[in-house]
Amino acid sequence: MKQAADILRLEKETAEKLAAKVFQKIKFRGFPVIKMITSEFIKYFDENSKQPKFFFSSFKFEILDRITPNKMELPYINGSTQFSLLFRDCIISNLGINPYFYEKDGHRTDHFSKLIEILKENRYDEYLNEDQKGKLSFLVHFSKSLCDTADEWDDFFYRISSLTIVNQTDPQLKNFYAYYKQIQSSKSINKRIRKAVELVTGKTTEGFLNFSDIKLNFFNSIVVGLNGFAGTDCIYVSHSSIKNFIQILSSNGISDENIRKLVKLNFTRIIIHEICHVFIRKTLNNFNLSSPKIFSLGKEENLIFGVFAEKQIFQERISWIKSIFSSKFNMAYCWDFLEKILDGDDLIFDFKNSGCVLNTSKIKYMAIDFEESYDLL
Repeated sequence: MKQAADILRLEKETAEKLAAKVFQKIKFRGFPVIKMITSEFIKYFDENSKQPKFFFSSFKFEILDRITPNKMELPYINGSTQFSLLFRDCIISNLGINPYFYEKDGHRTDHFSKLIEILKENRYDEYLNEDQKGKLSFLVHFSKSLCDTADEWDDFFYRISSLTIVNQTDPQLKNFYAYYKQIQSSKSINKRIRKAVELVTGKTTEGFLNFSDIKLNFFNSIVVGLNGFAGTDCIYVSHSSIKNFIQILSSNGISDENIRKLVKLNFTRIIIHEICHVFIRKTLNNFNLSSPKIFSLGKEENLIFGVFAEKQIFQERISWIKSIFSSKFNMAYCWDFLEKILDGDDLIFDFKNSGCVLNTSKIKYMAIDFEESYDLL
């Protein structure tokens, strides 16, 4: 027994020394000082893990508010993606200032434990593997969401643990990577994205932001409706969601040709939505940026910059999957418009002529593209 205890003590001391070494590197490179938020949270959860319900608000008021009552920043300094401890602490800090946890609380402990598992995974390792980076990037955004029920929070925490990055050599994705390069090289799309970023930030993007530097990562998950989200220097797009999108269209008798076109139209929308979230966070040097704090161009647009960016191309927030089932939908016009802006033409989208259907679902998520319409068809 004594030998086992000595081993556990040694492991803990080694982990703490490694953590201190990482903290010192982070502090030296200009990052905010880390206050061991994640370690305190994990400890608190483990102490209460036998209870059927977990109350995050109890941790907030008993411990978190004493450590850091304020929102943390996550700056882009010397490749900030490697500092997993900062990602984790930002997630807990965001939950602590999310209004939901002031007013409503009480979560299934077994589902909330999935969040703990993600936070625990290699938490003293300075570098993240691709799956970890994807999960933590998502959770930085999701922790600022406007979800208003415990079930919704718990379901996301439970399901996001399934996220895995798809190998880039997957032959099914070859055409998507090629098409992404086509979007990247479009002068018309680049111009409008830059204009949108500059309108919001008041800063020039010339020579600073390069679309070609932003990597595309595909992932699989069991989160139905999750289309994609912004990474620090990449865009995450759900391969699972694309397959579900195609399956819904196919099972409803949509032709293969129209499916191909609609997938490209929706994929373009997702890329535009997320690339702008990447760019604005890089421009303002804070990955943990909250969209509502950025600008005031209207109440709804104030919530999510990605929708504002979509409107620079398509004039409105469009649900492409609902549009295809509308008798007024004009595929010929929409496809012609897409081909022309990809070629660099500076056209204005005629929403009325397109016959598209507005996406009127409530916007709850920042830097996350989520399609609730999948559940409505």
